[in-house]
Amino acid sequence: MIGGALALPAFNAQMEPKTGALTSNDISLITAVPNTSIVVGLPLAIFLADRLGRRKTLIVTCAISAIGGAIQTAGINIACMVVGRWVASAAIFMFIGMFSGMAREDPD
Repeated sequence: MIGGALALPAFNAQMEPKTGALTSNDISLITAVPNTSIVVGLPLAIFLADRLGRRKTLIVTCAISAIGGAIQTAGINIACMVVGRWVASAAIFMFIGMFSGMAREDPD
Protein backbone atom coordinates (compact mmCIF):
# COMPACT_ATOMS: atom_id res chain seq x y z
CA MET A 1 0.00 0.00 0.00
CA ILE A 2 2.77 2.42 0.79
CA GLY A 3 4.16 1.95 -2.72
CA GLY A 4 1.05 3.55 -4.18
CA ALA A 5 1.29 6.51 -1.82
CA LEU A 6 4.98 7.00 -2.59
CA ALA A 7 4.12 7.34 -6.28
CA LEU A 8 1.58 10.12 -5.72
CA PRO A 9 2.84 13.63 -6.53
CA ALA A 10 0.70 15.12 -3.73
CA PHE A 11 2.31 12.80 -1.17
CA ASN A 12 5.78 13.71 -2.40
CA ALA A 13 4.99 17.42 -2.25
CA GLN A 14 3.66 17.08 1.30
CA MET A 15 6.58 15.06 2.60
CA GLU A 16 9.30 17.01 0.75
CA PRO A 17 7.99 20.56 0.14
CA LYS A 18 11.37 21.98 -0.99
CA THR A 19 11.93 19.73 -3.99
CA GLY A 20 8.55 18.01 -4.35
CA ALA A 21 10.23 14.63 -4.75
CA LEU A 22 11.40 12.07 -2.25
CA THR A 23 14.99 10.90 -2.42
CA SER A 24 15.94 7.23 -2.50
CA ASN A 25 17.04 7.54 1.15
CA ASP A 26 13.61 8.89 2.12
CA ILE A 27 11.86 6.05 0.34
CA SER A 28 14.19 3.51 1.94
CA LEU A 29 13.46 4.88 5.41
CA ILE A 30 9.72 4.85 4.89
CA THR A 31 9.67 1.29 3.56
CA ALA A 32 12.47 -0.48 5.46
CA VAL A 33 12.54 0.92 9.02
CA PRO A 34 9.14 -0.55 10.03
CA ASN A 35 10.59 -4.04 9.53
CA THR A 36 12.85 -3.45 12.52
CA SER A 37 9.83 -3.25 14.80
CA ILE A 38 9.76 -7.05 15.01
CA VAL A 39 12.53 -6.70 17.61
CA VAL A 40 10.06 -4.95 19.92
CA GLY A 41 6.67 -6.24 18.78
CA LEU A 42 7.03 -9.97 19.33
CA PRO A 43 8.78 -9.86 22.73
CA LEU A 44 6.36 -7.18 23.92
CA ALA A 45 3.39 -9.36 22.98
CA ILE A 46 4.83 -12.27 24.94
CA PHE A 47 5.65 -10.10 27.96
CA LEU A 48 2.24 -8.39 28.04
CA ALA A 49 0.37 -11.66 27.53
CA ASP A 50 2.13 -13.10 30.57
CA ARG A 51 1.49 -10.00 32.68
CA LEU A 52 -1.96 -8.87 31.53
CA GLY A 53 -3.49 -11.90 29.86
CA ARG A 54 -4.39 -12.33 26.22
CA ARG A 55 -7.58 -10.31 26.15
CA LYS A 56 -6.02 -7.19 27.69
CA THR A 57 -2.94 -7.62 25.52
CA LEU A 58 -5.11 -7.65 22.40
CA ILE A 59 -6.81 -4.45 23.59
CA VAL A 60 -3.42 -2.82 24.22
CA THR A 61 -2.24 -3.98 20.80
CA CYS A 62 -5.32 -2.45 19.17
CA ALA A 63 -4.57 0.83 20.92
CA ILE A 64 -0.93 0.75 19.78
CA SER A 65 -2.10 0.06 16.23
CA ALA A 66 -4.52 2.99 16.37
CA ILE A 67 -1.79 5.28 17.70
CA GLY A 68 0.53 4.23 14.86
CA GLY A 69 -2.21 4.86 12.31
CA ALA A 70 -2.95 8.27 13.82
CA ILE A 71 0.71 9.28 13.70
CA GLN A 72 0.90 8.25 10.04
CA THR A 73 -2.31 10.03 9.18
CA ALA A 74 -1.31 13.25 10.91
CA GLY A 75 2.30 13.03 9.71
CA ILE A 76 3.51 16.18 8.05
CA ASN A 77 7.02 15.02 7.31
CA ILE A 78 9.09 11.92 6.73
CA ALA A 79 10.03 11.52 10.39
CA CYS A 80 6.36 11.33 11.45
CA MET A 81 5.64 8.84 8.67
CA VAL A 82 8.56 6.60 9.66
CA VAL A 83 7.66 6.70 13.38
CA GLY A 84 3.99 6.02 12.65
CA ARG A 85 4.80 3.13 10.36
CA TRP A 86 7.21 1.72 12.95
CA VAL A 87 4.60 1.85 15.73
CA ALA A 88 1.90 0.35 13.50
CA SER A 89 4.27 -2.42 12.38
CA ALA A 90 5.15 -3.21 15.99
CA ALA A 91 1.43 -3.67 16.63
CA ILE A 92 1.16 -5.96 13.60
CA PHE A 93 3.99 -8.12 14.91
CA MET A 94 2.28 -8.16 18.32
CA PHE A 95 -0.91 -9.42 16.62
CA ILE A 96 1.10 -12.08 14.81
CA GLY A 97 2.69 -13.21 18.07
CA MET A 98 -0.65 -13.33 19.87
CA PHE A 99 -2.58 -15.14 17.16
CA SER A 100 0.12 -17.69 16.38
CA GLY A 101 -0.05 -18.79 20.01
CA MET A 102 -3.84 -18.80 20.02
CA ALA A 103 -4.06 -20.85 16.82
CA ARG A 104 -2.38 -23.82 18.50
CA GLU A 105 -4.99 -24.07 21.21
CA ASP A 106 -7.86 -26.51 21.10
CA PRO A 107 -11.21 -24.66 21.00
CA ASP A 108 -12.93 -27.31 23.12
